[in-house]
Amino acid sequence: MKLLSIICIFLFSVFLNAEEKKENWQSLFNGKDLSGWDIAIRGQDTNKDLGKYFSVHEGNLHIYKDTHPDEMIEYGVIMSKKSYKNYRLRFEYKWGEKRFAPRKYVKRDTGLLVHAYDDNRNNWRGGAWPLSVECQIQETDTGDFHFIGPRAKIKSSAVKFQRDKNHFYKYDENSENVQLVEFRGRTLKSHQNDYLYIWNTVEAVVIGGNATFYVNGLKVMEAIGLEYPVGEYKRKKKNTWKPLLEGKIGFQCEGAEVMYKNIEILELPEEKK
Repeated sequence: MKLLSIICIFLFSVFLNAEEKKENWQSLFNGKDLSGWDIAIRGQDTNKDLGKYFSVHEGNLHIYKDTHPDEMIEYGVIMSKKSYKNYRLRFEYKWGEKRFAPRKYVKRDTGLLVHAYDDNRNNWRGGAWPLSVECQIQETDTGDFHFIGPRAKIKSSAVKFQRDKNHFYKYDENSENVQLVEFRGRTLKSHQNDYLYIWNTVEAVVIGGNATFYVNGLKVMEAIGLEYPVGEYKRKKKNTWKPLLEGKIGFQCEGAEVMYKNIEILELPEEKK
């Protein structure tokens, strides 16, 4: 009986590997150079990167590799040249030792951006962040949502609450309370499952106007019905919203040394919605 169980497990693993090979995962980062990506650093022309914040080292995308720890840095982002609509995106990240002013003594912070929808850098938040949906990558907080322009519905166990003069929502997939989050609203995940100085895995499943984030294999956040404001957003006034169904993919540089590897995408057909 034990031998039969071992054989069944072996056959099942073979089946999973075969299914994985059938899926047409494509690398977004070739481990050699930054082909297919654009760099935007606040205060610099596109693809200037005067401080060489983004580099390739030992097959990894390495942010702030050669930046001196005492240097005052600028924020920026590396963006895919191509837009994507329905897909699964997966990658690994690991923190480095260095942190930089003005975030030298706070949590290490960066982020994955999906559905970035406006190439006009004059409209970006603070001159650094594209209008997009952010999967927060931060010590203890990986998987949190930031809505940098768009809005969406999330399941929350509580009405909006206040912390550090900002308004937050606490995600709860079992809650029947659905909150509409907009204007850079942040949604906190319900538990910690990311670690310092080791490789963590993130997967984003973005299908049209829905986005779900997984950290180290566990689902931590889901947004439903992503929308973006038409024209200039006006706080406390009525805005016109349209479905946000596609956009570019980006990774932030936000004052902490970090490395990425195995950045891959599996584009999904329309019928898998």
